[in-house]
Amino acid sequence: MTFATDYWAIINAVKTEVEKSKKTETYPNRPLTDVIIGMKAENVNFPFAAVIPGQDIIRAETTAKMRHSISVKVVVINEDTNPLTCLHNCLDYGLAIYGDLVDDADLGGTANTIVGASFEPAYELGSEVTLVWVVITVSISKVRTEGNS
Repeated sequence: MTFATDYWAIINAVKTEVEKSKKTETYPNRPLTDVIIGMKAENVNFPFAAVIPGQDIIRAETTAKMRHSISVKVVVINEDTNPLTCLHNCLDYGLAIYGDLVDDADLGGTANTIVGASFEPAYELGSEVTLVWVVITVSISKVRTEGNS
């Protein structure tokens, strides 16, 4: 497999895990409407999640094996007229997504390990609606054979 194939497989595996929280059984009152890759959200309704690929730190394991540590952020965004409801729902989505990601420690065999790096809620109070988001950062490790060995 090429690096590009492995990288995209990891990003898509994260998206698949996040989509578990889209199911109506998880949040029957207001499930996630969409899960996108990247930061540009078009034609999405609240609440939604964005999977944002980040830096890949590469270290040599052996002469022919490299350990890729890929940082991925999942941003859950919600809005509501009730600030407390908005905060609670967004935290619930974020906590469920974090749990789904770290509980599947190898992303269904796509990676070697996945560990949580941070969980960061934030909000902005508007005059009519509150916007709340949670940024979940995970570090995903994948050891690959590379080079001419």
